[in-house]
Amino acid sequence: MLKTLHFMAAAAVLAGTSAQAAEKRYNFSGTLATAYQYSAPIPEWQFAAGQRFTGTLVYDASAVSSSGAIIDTPEWQLMFHSSPIKSLSFSIALPGEAFQYNVPTEGLSNAAWHYAAVGKIGEGPGGWSGVNLRTFNYPIGWQANPPSAPVPQSAYVGSYNPHSVDISINDVLYSNPNAANLLANTSADQDLAALFNRTSGESNFLGIRFSDSSRWLTPGTEHIDAFLSGRLETFALATGVPEPMAWTMMIIGFGFVGGTMRQRRKTAIALPA
Repeated sequence: MLKTLHFMAAAAVLAGTSAQAAEKRYNFSGTLATAYQYSAPIPEWQFAAGQRFTGTLVYDASAVSSSGAIIDTPEWQLMFHSSPIKSLSFSIALPGEAFQYNVPTEGLSNAAWHYAAVGKIGEGPGGWSGVNLRTFNYPIGWQANPPSAPVPQSAYVGSYNPHSVDISINDVLYSNPNAANLLANTSADQDLAALFNRTSGESNFLGIRFSDSSRWLTPGTEHIDAFLSGRLETFALATGVPEPMAWTMMIIGFGFVGGTMRQRRKTAIALPA
């Protein structure tokens, strides 16, 4: 009986951990290089070059709802994969309170909302290779009543709120002669931390576009009122920590193991010499 229960507990632990195997959690950090307002400056704008940012990305290649080749030639290969971003959040250190933003991605399966562009463009001096991740709160091209994503309250800056967010991990040939060989394929299943470590670092960045809320939902038009761009300096796979349920099942499993060992010990002691 103990053996059976121990096996069930171990199986439950394995099932709980394998369900998370497809997800990859990355931590990143960097420094803002650009903080620009296109329209009239607003007093609430406190962003400036040199400010630090940190963030977390949860990427799941198995969550991709559709994939399509935009370009497919020997020199130009680019594949768009929709919905691989499970969550994306970051914080920017401002003089006062930090700017916090949790990108709304839950339940948004349309490629216009968030996608991964994976591939290479050209093999000449201007060519590049890598991965670009992008999320939209308002996808471009809608002609009427676009279904905007809810923007977290902490994301508002005066009348501005984030329009879209980019994470680019790629290389260009003038910085890295081997850029065209960074990717073995255009699959969504990429190790972004390993890719980051293979790049020269010149083209790895976080970008945020802001729009004035009064023009947020203008049909068929993209209004960008401000822009932030920062260079990614670290991008690493987060150390895995078991979920609470996994911890519970592991403890139960260890308990059964201990009970079995004690039972065997008692039986061995009871045997005649």
